[in-house]
Amino acid sequence: MRDFLARLAALAPAIRGPLWMVLAAMGFTAGAGFIRHISAEIHVFEIAFFRCVFGLAFMLPWVWAKGWRVLGTKRLDLYTVRAVLGLIAMLSWFTALSRLPLADATSLSFTTPIFTALLAGAILGERLRLRRWTAIGLGFAGMLIIMRPGAGTFDPVSLIALVSSLCFASAAIAVKLLARTEHPNAIMTYMTIYLVPLTAFVVTGAPAIGLGPGWQVVDARQLLYLAGVGAGTTIGHLGLTRAYALTEASYVQPFLYAQLPMVALMAYFAFDQVPTVYSFIGAAIIAGSCLYIVQREAAARRRDRVDAAETHS
Repeated sequence: MRDFLARLAALAPAIRGPLWMVLAAMGFTAGAGFIRHISAEIHVFEIAFFRCVFGLAFMLPWVWAKGWRVLGTKRLDLYTVRAVLGLIAMLSWFTALSRLPLADATSLSFTTPIFTALLAGAILGERLRLRRWTAIGLGFAGMLIIMRPGAGTFDPVSLIALVSSLCFASAAIAVKLLARTEHPNAIMTYMTIYLVPLTAFVVTGAPAIGLGPGWQVVDARQLLYLAGVGAGTTIGHLGLTRAYALTEASYVQPFLYAQLPMVALMAYFAFDQVPTVYSFIGAAIIAGSCLYIVQREAAARRRDRVDAAETHS
């Protein structure tokens, strides 16, 4: 195994980046499957709690190896904002996965980069030109194709999936700001450190507002599925972070969309769900618009680097 990892590390970033992104797609797919299965027995709020517990358990070996000093930070305020946004995003996403067809939920999650582009313009001051606005508009058109509001098949839960995408996009803006000074693994570890008590509070308080049954005792079999949720989603986020760190997002982003056929196959064989043609058409339009947005962002960053280099020369 050590030799294999050494050979893997020796590969060029142009190869390792896509491999990390495919691993991310596999992790997110596995996590979605575990959530869908176990949500028939355990409320999604409690699933979220265990996801965070196991996610923290998976990150602790890194903290142990590097020492607690790697968590030193002066950005606790921004970590707190990111955690609250992440909490809302995760709870709404798990709800969507438990109630929507998996292919639809996954396709709608692809709108996150579109919301991120809009928020980057509003919060970070990034300029949105006509072509990027056009791509954003096409992305929302793809979203409407999947949701089909006004049709008899419209499911209001799809709006919860969009709330999740919006909150994930808002959290992504916070991560962009944190990434200027913080280690990617530290960002992930702080997220789980915050979310363990936050999700515990949500589970405990859910019965008071009629949103859940409170704590449910889990058996060993259910605990294995919950560990699968934590492992899959943590691997997904790690793969995503590593892929973006190795090379341009515009280069590796297409590999993340391998998640849709993976989810479609899993939904068919594990849950007897057949994705509609609308899901694939809408997902293709959203993915295309997101790829264009990411490509334009990468081109803008390259221009900024060239301008900065010319300024200092």
